[in-house]
Amino acid sequence: MKKIILFAVIAVVALLSSTQASAQKGYRGFVDVELGAGIETDYSESGFVGGVSTIHGYQSGHSFFGAGIGINALPITDINHTIMVPVFAQYRYDYSLVSKHSFYGKARLGYVVIDGGIFAGVGGGIRFSLNNSHITAVNLGLNLTIQNPEYEDYYYSGWTEHERYITIIPALTFGIEF
Repeated sequence: MKKIILFAVIAVVALLSSTQASAQKGYRGFVDVELGAGIETDYSESGFVGGVSTIHGYQSGHSFFGAGIGINALPITDINHTIMVPVFAQYRYDYSLVSKHSFYGKARLGYVVIDGGIFAGVGGGIRFSLNNSHITAVNLGLNLTIQNPEYEDYYYSGWTEHERYITIIPALTFGIEF
C-alpha cells in the first residue's frame, strides 16, 4: 500500500512539474478581432460593434501580463462618437499551454484615449494550438467590455452639452497569438 501511495505522489509531482516547466516563458503577443452588440445605457440604443486590438507582454508560467491598444467602431450614436481608442493593461490565465486546446480567462483595465473614460472588460474562451511547439494558436471566446467615454452633443442653436454614457459591449472574439 505504501508503494502505491508513494508512486501516486511521485507521478503527480512529476506531472505538475513537467507542465510548469514546458509552459511558455517570455514574450507573447495577440491580435484580437471582436464583433458584438453595443448597448448605451442612457439612451437605450444598441447596434453592431466591431473592434481590433493588439496586446504584447510577458508570459510566466500560466499567467500573462501585457499592455494593449485597440480601436472600436460603435455606430450606435451620431457620427462624432463612433470611434474609441482604448489603451489598457491585460492579465490572462491559460489553463494549459502545452495541450492542443485549453481554456483561458482574461481581464482588461484601461482608458479610452479619444473622448476619455474608463475601459474595463473580462472574457474567456478556448485556445487552439496550431503547431507542436504550442506557441502559435487561435483563440475563440466571449468578452464583456464596459466603456464610459464623454460625449459632446451639439445642437443647432450652437449649444454644446457634455455627458458621460456607459456603453456595454458583449462580443465574440477571434484572436491569433504568437
